[in-house]
Amino acid sequence: MNRAASYDHARGVYRLAYRAAPHGPHVTGLSLPPGTWHLTADAATVTHTAPGQA
Repeated sequence: MNRAASYDHARGVYRLAYRAAPHGPHVTGLSLPPGTWHLTADAATVTHTAPGQA
């Protein structure tokens, strides 16, 4: 599984990149602090739950 993570403090951008294993449920959960977030995913389904709705 290839993966990389980085944080650009000047821009306030955190980047996580990885390739899921070819087997298993392919579920990734992210826990983010309060704020406005922009999430993107390639070749995947993104489900976003707003705070307080989980």
